Amino acid sequence: MRKSLSVILALAVCLGAAVAAFASGIDNKTNWSAGYARTMNRNAVYDAPDAAMFNPAGVGMMEKGLYVGVNNQSLFPDYSHESAAAPYEAKNPTYFLPSVSVVYKRDKLGFYGAFYVPAGGGSLEYDDGIVDLNEDLFLDVFGPSADLFGVYYAGTAGAVFSFNEMISVSLGGRYVFAKQTTKFETETTIAGLPPALAFLNGFNVVLDTEATASGFGAIIGLDLSPLSGLNIGMRYETVTKLEWEYMDVTGPFAGAQGIAEGDKFDRDLPAIFAIGVSYMVLPKLKVEGSFDYYFNKGADWDGGEDGVDNGFAIGAAAEYGLSEKLKASAGFLYTKTGADKDSLVHLNPALNSLTVAGGALYEFSEKFSAELGVMKPFYTADDGSSAVGSTAVELERVALDHRARPAVQDLLTMDG
Repeated sequence: MRKSLSVILALAVCLGAAVAAFASGIDNKTNWSAGYARTMNRNAVYDAPDAAMFNPAGVGMMEKGLYVGVNNQSLFPDYSHESAAAPYEAKNPTYFLPSVSVVYKRDKLGFYGAFYVPAGGGSLEYDDGIVDLNEDLFLDVFGPSADLFGVYYAGTAGAVFSFNEMISVSLGGRYVFAKQTTKFETETTIAGLPPALAFLNGFNVVLDTEATASGFGAIIGLDLSPLSGLNIGMRYETVTKLEWEYMDVTGPFAGAQGIAEGDKFDRDLPAIFAIGVSYMVLPKLKVEGSFDYYFNKGADWDGGEDGVDNGFAIGAAAEYGLSEKLKASAGFLYTKTGADKDSLVHLNPALNSLTVAGGALYEFSEKFSAELGVMKPFYTADDGSSAVGSTAVELERVALDHRARPAVQDLLTMDG
């Protein structure tokens, strides 16, 4: 592995996903680097800076030196839900979704740190309204729109100790700060409304909310290299307890939905167990496999966890050296989120998916590399109903229906 300072600049592109939402759990997301975007399998990585996020104990297998990885992802959405009356779509892209990882290895001891987005990361803009506004609340004549945004920022740091060339362990901590906003607006005013609807005239924003949360968690890692060319990485992320608070609530619908500034609700980031295996089959060919398990039922979602199961993701990848400097890769990942049709809200899907990916890594020198990955998720459509009424909808991408909370609050979980 390269010594001294080594840098990887990386770019990932996701086609057909939004809000950083694909190929992962109901809330948890694992699209943290371009290395992931070109393989979908990074749980056993031990030779790149993104090991700080996917396999921190694998840092113990790296050569001495300082490593820096800088990544950005661009996401292109295609969310929709459809009733018998009309389709509703959100296709606004997210161009900037960064992550940075730093590794310092010295003899048996190593240190790592990373900044990334473990959940959320983008927005959904339904410019033509949603079924809840247009049909259940009869606002279609007012030109309603719905804008939702959510992001979880995470900073993690830890240490790694290598017992020998075959075993290393890691222990780290992670701080998460999360924010979500929701805005429902109307654009037109109609004269001559019946008295029951006259209150709508003059309102541009019918509901505007902002909620934030923060919390800490621990990350424990183990890396094993029992044979030449074989590496096994394991990572356990504890649950991150998140108590959300509404920092700002405005609009005439707020009172009707029972939402007020200062109100709180629980929505933890679930624990994860991840394991991966990589093996050099040939001098130029490496194969990888991974398995992630999401402990959804162990999180506090104000009772919403009772309506879901734990989820998992399983995949495989291959990387081939086309030349001394160029490597090409491809992989896939199948995800079962743990959500079912009885726990779905249509605006922010958590549907099961199969994601395929491909890309390349090029080493310009011993100390500088760049990589590019492209992912395409294919989701399993499902049926459901609107959050505030009973209108049937066909779902093409869905967050949990937290039935213990008011209906509009169900729409605020921007977790993918």
